[in-house]
Order: sequence, then C-alpha cells, then structure tokens
Amino acid sequence: MVAVRSAPAPELAEMADILQDLLWHLRQFGERAAGVNPLPSSELEVLRYVGDHPGSTVSDIARALERQSSNVSGTVRQLSQRGLLTRQVDEHDRRSMRLYPSEQAVAVRAEIDRVWVEALEGFVAQLPARDAEALLAARCALRQLAALQVPPADGAARGRSAAGP
Repeated sequence: MVAVRSAPAPELAEMADILQDLLWHLRQFGERAAGVNPLPSSELEVLRYVGDHPGSTVSDIARALERQSSNVSGTVRQLSQRGLLTRQVDEHDRRSMRLYPSEQAVAVRAEIDRVWVEALEGFVAQLPARDAEALLAARCALRQLAALQVPPADGAARGRSAAGP
C-alpha cells in the first residue's frame, strides 16, 4: 500500500489562491472574449446549475446551492430579463415553473468554452513539455476536486447565521 502524504497547509493555501486567481482570470477573459458582460457570481452559479440540470425549479436550485428560495427567485428573474433563462409551466403541477437555459445561454456558454480552449492551447504550448504534461495529467484530480460536495457548516445553509435565518 502506498502512503498518501497530505499537503502541508501552506501548499494548500497557495493552491487555493492559485485556483481563485485562475477562475477569476478565466471568467473575465472568457466572458469578455465571448462578447458578454461578466455575470455576477450568483447568476453564473444558477445559470450553470440550470444548464447542468434543465427543468429544475427554483426550490430545486435553492436546495442544491444552499440558498434562500427568495434569493434564487431574484437571480432567476435577472437571468430571465437578460434572456438567459426560459420558464415553462410544469405539466404535472401548473403552479410550478421549470427553468431551462435559453438558446442565447447555450450559445454564450459554447462561445466561452471555445475561447477558453483556445486560450489554454496557447498557454500550454508555451510551457516546457514537462510542465504541460503535468498540467494535463492533473485533469482527473481537478475534476474530482470540482465535484466535491462541501457540507454546510453546522448543518446550516450558507448565508445563514448559527443563531437563525
């Protein structure tokens, strides 16, 4: 059995800082290069969720993202006004609305993905071969990291204090 060494806290702190910077730069670059105004994080989070789970309701999204339904409703309203989400009445419960990414949202995401791939190709091509191989080999670990589900602190939803809503 191979012993797994956990990274010392300074290495993890550096990794967290690098990942945050990378995300910020890629978002700014990708959205600008795709010709869209950068979305607030809350809107991007809801839009990504609906893109990955078309037909979700506001309640589904709030539960999955650990947000208040009222906050998600406001975010959905903003995304709908921007033309990025469409609403359809649930055929089984006419009181409920199902949310879907609009054609515009699908096109924007595809364009951002394309721009990111081009940027990454250019960046990786400039790296020494060893670093490029190491970066590409990290895909599996990064995918697992991205899929982590972090439980809410003290069982409370994010955005709520321990004292109450």
